Amino acid sequence: MRVLITILILVTLLINKAFAQLDPLYTQYHFNQYLINPAFGGLYESTAISFNSRAQWYGMEGAPFTNTLTFESSMSDHSGIGFKAMNDRIGVHNNTEIMASASYFINSHFVKIGMGLMGGITHISNDLSLLDSKVLNDPELESFVPNSTQPNFGLGFIIHRFDYFLAVSIPRILETRNTSRALNDPRYDRHIYISTGYRFSLFRSNDTKLQTLVRVLGSRFSFDVAATYFVTDFVRMGAMIRDYYGVSFFGKIDFDKNFSLGYSFELPTNNLIFTNYGTHEVTLSYVFAPFKNQTPLERIF
Repeated sequence: MRVLITILILVTLLINKAFAQLDPLYTQYHFNQYLINPAFGGLYESTAISFNSRAQWYGMEGAPFTNTLTFESSMSDHSGIGFKAMNDRIGVHNNTEIMASASYFINSHFVKIGMGLMGGITHISNDLSLLDSKVLNDPELESFVPNSTQPNFGLGFIIHRFDYFLAVSIPRILETRNTSRALNDPRYDRHIYISTGYRFSLFRSNDTKLQTLVRVLGSRFSFDVAATYFVTDFVRMGAMIRDYYGVSFFGKIDFDKNFSLGYSFELPTNNLIFTNYGTHEVTLSYVFAPFKNQTPLERIF
Protein backbone atom coordinates (compact mmCIF):
# COMPACT_ATOMS: atom_id res chain seq x y z
CA MET A 1 0.00 0.00 0.00
CA ARG A 2 2.77 2.48 0.92
CA VAL A 3 4.52 1.90 -2.41
CA LEU A 4 1.43 2.62 -4.50
CA ILE A 5 0.43 5.67 -2.46
CA THR A 6 3.98 6.98 -2.91
CA ILE A 7 3.63 6.46 -6.67
CA LEU A 8 0.38 8.43 -6.68
CA ILE A 9 2.01 11.34 -4.83
CA LEU A 10 5.15 11.38 -6.97
CA VAL A 11 3.19 11.31 -10.21
CA THR A 12 1.21 14.32 -9.05
CA LEU A 13 4.24 16.31 -7.89
CA LEU A 14 6.33 15.64 -10.99
CA ILE A 15 3.73 17.06 -13.37
CA ASN A 16 4.26 20.80 -13.75
CA LYS A 17 3.09 21.35 -17.32
CA ALA A 18 -0.61 20.55 -17.21
CA PHE A 19 -2.98 21.77 -19.89
CA ALA A 20 -6.72 21.76 -20.30
CA GLN A 21 -7.85 19.97 -23.44
CA LEU A 22 -6.25 16.81 -24.81
CA ASP A 23 -7.73 13.60 -26.13
CA PRO A 24 -11.54 13.34 -25.69
CA LEU A 25 -11.90 13.37 -21.91
CA TYR A 26 -13.86 11.09 -19.59
CA THR A 27 -14.53 11.04 -15.87
CA GLN A 28 -16.43 7.76 -15.79
CA TYR A 29 -13.38 5.81 -16.99
CA HIS A 30 -13.09 4.95 -13.28
CA PHE A 31 -15.88 2.45 -13.95
CA ASN A 32 -14.91 1.46 -17.52
CA GLN A 33 -11.18 1.52 -18.19
CA TYR A 34 -11.73 0.02 -21.62
CA LEU A 35 -12.54 3.57 -22.74
CA ILE A 36 -8.81 4.35 -22.68
CA ASN A 37 -7.03 0.97 -22.68
CA PRO A 38 -7.74 -2.09 -24.89
CA ALA A 39 -5.96 -4.37 -22.40
CA PHE A 40 -9.04 -4.13 -20.15
CA GLY A 41 -11.16 -5.93 -22.77
CA GLY A 42 -12.09 -9.24 -21.15
CA LEU A 43 -10.02 -8.66 -18.02
CA TYR A 44 -12.95 -9.32 -15.67
CA GLU A 45 -14.04 -12.59 -17.33
CA SER A 46 -17.53 -11.33 -18.20
CA THR A 47 -19.29 -9.37 -20.93
CA ALA A 48 -20.07 -5.66 -20.60
CA ILE A 49 -21.95 -3.17 -22.75
CA SER A 50 -21.64 0.51 -21.79
CA PHE A 51 -22.82 3.82 -23.19
CA ASN A 52 -21.11 7.03 -22.08
CA SER A 53 -22.32 10.55 -22.88
CA ARG A 54 -20.28 13.61 -21.89
CA ALA A 55 -21.27 17.26 -22.35
CA GLN A 56 -18.20 19.30 -21.48
CA TRP A 57 -18.57 22.96 -20.49
CA TYR A 58 -22.33 22.72 -21.07
CA GLY A 59 -23.82 25.97 -22.37
CA MET A 60 -20.65 27.15 -24.13
CA GLU A 61 -20.94 27.39 -27.92
CA GLY A 62 -18.81 24.80 -29.70
CA ALA A 63 -17.92 22.97 -26.49
CA PRO A 64 -16.92 19.27 -26.68
CA PHE A 65 -19.74 16.71 -26.74
CA THR A 66 -18.74 13.03 -26.81
CA ASN A 67 -20.82 9.85 -27.04
CA THR A 68 -19.12 6.45 -26.73
CA LEU A 69 -20.44 2.90 -26.95
CA THR A 70 -18.22 0.05 -25.77
CA PHE A 71 -18.54 -3.72 -25.80
CA GLU A 72 -15.94 -6.01 -24.25
CA SER A 73 -15.97 -9.68 -23.33
CA SER A 74 -13.65 -12.44 -22.19
CA MET A 75 -13.31 -15.39 -24.56
CA SER A 76 -11.34 -17.62 -22.19
CA ASP A 77 -9.11 -17.27 -19.12
CA HIS A 78 -6.41 -15.94 -21.40
CA SER A 79 -8.15 -13.86 -24.07
CA GLY A 80 -10.73 -11.17 -24.66
CA ILE A 81 -12.24 -9.00 -27.39
CA GLY A 82 -13.73 -5.54 -27.53
CA PHE A 83 -15.38 -2.88 -29.69
CA LYS A 84 -15.62 0.89 -29.32
CA ALA A 85 -17.65 3.40 -31.34
CA MET A 86 -17.21 7.09 -30.50
CA ASN A 87 -18.61 10.32 -31.88
CA ASP A 88 -16.85 13.47 -30.75
CA ARG A 89 -17.94 17.00 -31.62
CA ILE A 90 -16.05 20.19 -30.81
CA GLY A 91 -16.39 23.45 -32.72
CA VAL A 92 -16.43 22.71 -36.46
CA HIS A 93 -15.08 19.19 -35.91
CA ASN A 94 -17.37 16.15 -35.95
CA ASN A 95 -15.29 13.00 -35.71
CA THR A 96 -16.39 9.37 -35.53
CA GLU A 97 -14.09 6.56 -34.48
CA ILE A 98 -14.72 2.81 -34.71
CA MET A 99 -12.18 0.44 -33.17
CA ALA A 100 -12.05 -3.30 -32.45
CA SER A 101 -9.61 -4.98 -30.07
CA ALA A 102 -8.19 -8.31 -28.94
CA SER A 103 -6.38 -8.98 -25.67
CA TYR A 104 -4.27 -11.74 -24.17
CA PHE A 105 -3.64 -12.45 -20.48
CA ILE A 106 -1.07 -14.37 -18.48
CA ASN A 107 -2.39 -15.55 -15.11
CA SER A 108 -0.40 -16.32 -11.99
CA HIS A 109 -1.28 -16.87 -8.35
CA PHE A 110 -0.66 -13.20 -7.60
CA VAL A 111 -1.30 -11.01 -10.64
CA LYS A 112 -2.82 -10.96 -14.10
CA ILE A 113 -0.69 -9.49 -16.88
CA GLY A 114 -2.45 -8.42 -20.06
CA MET A 115 -1.80 -6.88 -23.44
CA GLY A 116 -4.40 -5.49 -25.83
CA LEU A 117 -4.23 -4.47 -29.50
CA MET A 118 -6.87 -2.38 -31.23
CA GLY A 119 -7.40 -1.16 -34.77
CA GLY A 120 -9.99 0.70 -36.80
CA ILE A 121 -10.79 3.96 -38.55
CA THR A 122 -11.39 7.60 -37.69
CA HIS A 123 -13.73 9.60 -39.92
CA ILE A 124 -13.04 13.33 -39.75
CA SER A 125 -15.63 15.84 -40.91
CA ASN A 126 -15.66 19.61 -40.54
CA ASP A 127 -18.51 22.06 -41.11
CA LEU A 128 -16.86 25.26 -42.33
CA SER A 129 -20.23 27.04 -42.41
CA LEU A 130 -19.88 27.37 -38.63
CA LEU A 131 -16.84 29.63 -39.09
CA ASP A 132 -16.97 33.39 -39.40
CA SER A 133 -17.21 34.41 -43.09
CA LYS A 134 -14.00 36.47 -42.73
CA VAL A 135 -12.09 33.38 -41.66
CA LEU A 136 -13.16 31.51 -44.81
CA ASN A 137 -10.91 33.83 -46.85
CA ASP A 138 -7.83 32.55 -45.03
CA PRO A 139 -5.36 31.12 -47.62
CA GLU A 140 -4.65 28.32 -45.15
CA LEU A 141 -8.05 26.84 -46.01
CA GLU A 142 -7.49 26.66 -49.78
CA SER A 143 -6.13 23.09 -49.63
CA PHE A 144 -8.45 22.01 -46.82
CA VAL A 145 -10.27 18.68 -47.21
CA PRO A 146 -13.49 18.84 -45.12
CA ASN A 147 -13.94 15.05 -44.87
CA SER A 148 -11.47 12.20 -44.62
CA THR A 149 -11.25 8.68 -43.25
CA GLN A 150 -7.98 7.44 -41.78
CA PRO A 151 -6.90 4.11 -40.29
CA ASN A 152 -5.40 3.86 -36.84
CA PHE A 153 -4.31 1.35 -34.23
CA GLY A 154 -3.35 1.31 -30.57
CA LEU A 155 -2.12 -0.90 -27.78
CA GLY A 156 -2.25 -1.24 -24.01
CA PHE A 157 -0.65 -3.16 -21.15
CA ILE A 158 -1.86 -3.93 -17.64
CA ILE A 159 -0.71 -5.57 -14.44
CA HIS A 160 -3.75 -6.31 -12.30
CA ARG A 161 -4.57 -7.79 -8.92
CA PHE A 162 -7.76 -7.56 -6.90
CA ASP A 163 -6.37 -4.62 -4.89
CA TYR A 164 -4.21 -2.70 -7.38
CA PHE A 165 -3.38 -2.18 -11.03
CA LEU A 166 -0.77 -0.48 -13.19
CA ALA A 167 -1.53 0.24 -16.85
CA VAL A 168 -0.06 1.97 -19.91
CA SER A 169 -1.81 2.55 -23.23
CA ILE A 170 -1.58 4.42 -26.52
CA PRO A 171 -5.11 4.36 -27.98
CA ARG A 172 -4.04 5.98 -31.28
CA ILE A 173 -0.49 5.45 -32.48
CA LEU A 174 -0.96 7.18 -35.85
CA GLU A 175 -1.55 10.92 -35.60
CA THR A 176 -4.73 12.12 -37.28
CA ARG A 177 -4.10 15.12 -39.54
CA ASN A 178 -6.01 17.31 -41.94
CA THR A 179 -4.49 18.99 -44.98
CA SER A 180 -4.92 22.41 -43.38
CA ARG A 181 -2.79 23.14 -40.33
CA ALA A 182 -5.38 25.72 -39.22
CA LEU A 183 -7.96 23.03 -38.48
CA ASN A 184 -5.76 20.29 -37.07
CA ASP A 185 -7.22 18.99 -33.82
CA PRO A 186 -4.66 18.03 -31.13
CA ARG A 187 -7.33 15.89 -29.48
CA TYR A 188 -6.39 13.19 -31.99
CA ASP A 189 -2.61 13.40 -31.74
CA ARG A 190 -0.72 10.49 -30.21
CA HIS A 191 -1.41 10.30 -26.46
CA ILE A 192 0.17 8.05 -23.86
CA TYR A 193 -1.92 7.08 -20.83
CA ILE A 194 -0.28 5.95 -17.59
CA SER A 195 -2.62 4.93 -14.78
CA THR A 196 -2.49 3.19 -11.45
CA GLY A 197 -4.85 2.54 -8.56
CA TYR A 198 -5.04 0.94 -5.15
CA ARG A 199 -7.97 -0.51 -3.20
CA PHE A 200 -8.05 -0.66 0.61
CA SER A 201 -10.46 -0.59 3.54
CA LEU A 202 -11.20 2.66 5.33
CA PHE A 203 -14.25 3.81 7.28
CA ARG A 204 -16.53 1.04 8.56
CA SER A 205 -14.32 -1.48 6.76
CA ASN A 206 -15.80 -0.42 3.41
CA ASP A 207 -13.64 -0.34 0.32
CA THR A 208 -11.89 2.82 -0.85
CA LYS A 209 -9.77 3.23 -3.94
CA LEU A 210 -7.24 5.83 -5.01
CA GLN A 211 -6.49 6.30 -8.69
CA THR A 212 -4.39 8.53 -10.87
CA LEU A 213 -4.22 8.96 -14.63
CA VAL A 214 -1.53 10.82 -16.56
CA ARG A 215 -1.98 11.80 -20.21
CA VAL A 216 1.21 12.60 -22.11
CA LEU A 217 1.27 14.54 -25.38
CA GLY A 218 4.81 15.34 -26.47
CA SER A 219 6.36 17.40 -23.67
CA ARG A 220 2.99 18.32 -22.16
CA PHE A 221 1.03 16.53 -19.46
CA SER A 222 -2.44 16.33 -18.02
CA PHE A 223 -3.35 14.39 -14.90
CA ASP A 224 -6.22 13.22 -12.70
CA VAL A 225 -6.15 12.18 -9.06
CA ALA A 226 -9.33 10.58 -7.72
CA ALA A 227 -10.68 8.83 -4.63
CA THR A 228 -13.76 6.58 -4.57
CA TYR A 229 -15.58 5.36 -1.47
CA PHE A 230 -17.84 2.30 -1.56
CA VAL A 231 -20.75 3.58 0.51
CA THR A 232 -22.56 0.22 0.26
CA ASP A 233 -22.22 -2.85 -1.93
CA PHE A 234 -24.31 -1.02 -4.52
CA VAL A 235 -23.33 2.65 -4.20
CA ARG A 236 -19.98 4.30 -4.90
CA MET A 237 -19.16 7.98 -4.56
CA GLY A 238 -15.98 9.92 -5.22
CA ALA A 239 -14.19 13.11 -6.15
CA MET A 240 -11.45 13.96 -8.60
CA ILE A 241 -9.00 16.79 -9.21
CA ARG A 242 -7.95 17.38 -12.82
CA ASP A 243 -4.92 19.51 -13.68
CA TYR A 244 -5.22 21.74 -10.59
CA TYR A 245 -8.03 23.70 -12.30
CA GLY A 246 -10.90 21.24 -12.44
CA VAL A 247 -12.78 19.32 -9.77
CA SER A 248 -15.49 16.71 -10.24
CA PHE A 249 -17.82 14.64 -8.11
CA PHE A 250 -19.09 11.31 -9.34
CA GLY A 251 -21.17 8.36 -8.27
CA LYS A 252 -22.39 4.98 -9.41
CA ILE A 253 -25.45 2.94 -8.47
CA ASP A 254 -25.76 -0.79 -9.15
CA PHE A 255 -29.48 -1.49 -9.48
CA ASP A 256 -28.85 -5.24 -9.57
CA LYS A 257 -26.01 -7.61 -10.48
CA ASN A 258 -26.19 -6.50 -14.12
CA PHE A 259 -27.37 -2.93 -14.61
CA SER A 260 -25.67 0.22 -13.29
CA LEU A 261 -25.86 3.99 -13.74
CA GLY A 262 -23.00 6.45 -13.27
CA TYR A 263 -23.06 10.25 -13.18
CA SER A 264 -20.40 12.92 -12.73
CA PHE A 265 -20.47 16.68 -12.41
CA GLU A 266 -17.33 18.70 -13.06
CA LEU A 267 -16.52 22.38 -12.59
CA PRO A 268 -13.45 24.34 -13.65
CA THR A 269 -11.72 26.32 -10.95
CA ASN A 270 -10.37 28.97 -13.34
CA ASN A 271 -12.16 31.70 -15.31
CA LEU A 272 -14.07 29.13 -17.37
CA ILE A 273 -16.43 28.69 -14.43
CA PHE A 274 -18.21 31.90 -15.47
CA THR A 275 -18.78 30.80 -19.07
CA ASN A 276 -20.68 27.50 -18.75
CA TYR A 277 -22.88 25.31 -16.56
CA GLY A 278 -20.28 22.67 -15.78
CA THR A 279 -19.49 19.33 -17.35
CA HIS A 280 -22.01 16.49 -17.11
CA GLU A 281 -21.31 12.85 -17.85
CA VAL A 282 -23.63 9.83 -17.70
CA THR A 283 -22.78 6.14 -18.11
CA LEU A 284 -25.21 3.25 -18.52
CA SER A 285 -23.71 -0.25 -18.19
CA TYR A 286 -24.94 -3.80 -18.44
CA VAL A 287 -22.67 -6.62 -17.27
CA PHE A 288 -23.58 -10.27 -17.77
CA ALA A 289 -22.08 -13.73 -18.32
CA PRO A 290 -23.57 -15.33 -21.45
CA PHE A 291 -20.76 -17.84 -21.95
CA LYS A 292 -20.10 -20.97 -19.88
CA ASN A 293 -16.43 -20.14 -19.34
CA GLN A 294 -17.27 -16.76 -17.76
CA THR A 295 -17.14 -16.35 -13.98
CA PRO A 296 -17.63 -12.61 -13.44
CA LEU A 297 -15.10 -10.88 -11.21
CA GLU A 298 -15.93 -7.79 -9.21
CA ARG A 299 -15.13 -4.68 -11.26
CA ILE A 300 -13.19 -2.46 -8.88
CA PHE A 301 -11.12 -0.60 -11.43
